[in-house]
Amino acid sequence: MPANATDARHSQPLSVALHANAQGAVDARLRYADRSAVFSLMEGTAVSELPGKVRRVYSVCAEAQQLATWRAIHSATGRPTRAAPFRSQQARVQLENLREHLLHMAQRWGCLYGGSMAIADFAPLYQQLEAQRRGERPTLPPELRQQIESWAFTMPAAQWLAIDSLDELQAWSAAQQSLAACTVNWVLRHQLASVGGSHIQQLGQQMLPTLGQKLLDRDESMALCRTPTWFGLSLDNSFELGQQTPLLACVAERHGKGLLWRKLQRLSGIAQQLVQAESEMPGCSVELPPGVGAVRTARGWLMHALDFEGETVTHFRALAPTDWNFQTRGVAKTSLENLDPSLAIPLEQQARAVIDALDPCVGYSLALH
Repeated sequence: MPANATDARHSQPLSVALHANAQGAVDARLRYADRSAVFSLMEGTAVSELPGKVRRVYSVCAEAQQLATWRAIHSATGRPTRAAPFRSQQARVQLENLREHLLHMAQRWGCLYGGSMAIADFAPLYQQLEAQRRGERPTLPPELRQQIESWAFTMPAAQWLAIDSLDELQAWSAAQQSLAACTVNWVLRHQLASVGGSHIQQLGQQMLPTLGQKLLDRDESMALCRTPTWFGLSLDNSFELGQQTPLLACVAERHGKGLLWRKLQRLSGIAQQLVQAESEMPGCSVELPPGVGAVRTARGWLMHALDFEGETVTHFRALAPTDWNFQTRGVAKTSLENLDPSLAIPLEQQARAVIDALDPCVGYSLALH
């Protein structure tokens, strides 16, 4: 079962309840299970064993989790780093991010409009991506890149990125039969472009040093991990493009940051990574406090913070995109309260589309009242 599959028959780490009144207003209530027990599990671990333990415990985006820990350890110890292993791990994270984006599309997008889930078509690409990620020299070969472009866009990624207007987007989505085109066409035809919009500020990397300092504080860090805020304000910690595109700016101006914008944001991220396949992953360009590591993942910014005495970890904290986006006052709540009960698409289907667009890294249940 996918990491964010929905199944109300079983207890899920994340639960979402929607209450719609007669006037069409929607109230969203979220509950996300406390993850602090994992921190205690890491504390008391030998520093040299921590990256491996983190990888085993945090199985979703394990490459990014391990890299965040490595960066935190090296910044805390001041020990010289070996460039080759770090570059290799960064390359693995790039392939992991691409895999997560594509897997999300294959598992989730076809469900929206009743089309094929495209798992069978994606399976060979998934296997090739995983073989590259696990190899000694992780890279994205040109032939694999071309196969992904064909599957996702039915055209070269650079050509898709050149689409810069809603008219061009609509023409592309109507003319092509790819999973991405059919999904965008479904969103446009059913007037869902603005559904799930939110004006919550994006978490920017300039905020990471301050957040890192808070994560190192033993008293303040636990409250931050349970309810992440920026001086009391909720932030949107979803996937952030290395470079914004004219198309996204056009969609945001016309429809806000709703369902269409989030679909296109993911597609733009995939396209940019394919175009820049030989380039190093854009990392954190701001200086973080010693003991803090940050990694740009397929879901948003991931942060690890730690301290140690001798060779033993005495303090460990992790702050992930799902912690931000699905806390009780996060972007998921505001997005779900901007559903439209007047549309032909049922409220539950709208809600699942919005939750899946925000891509929680855990399973969830959804109840409508």
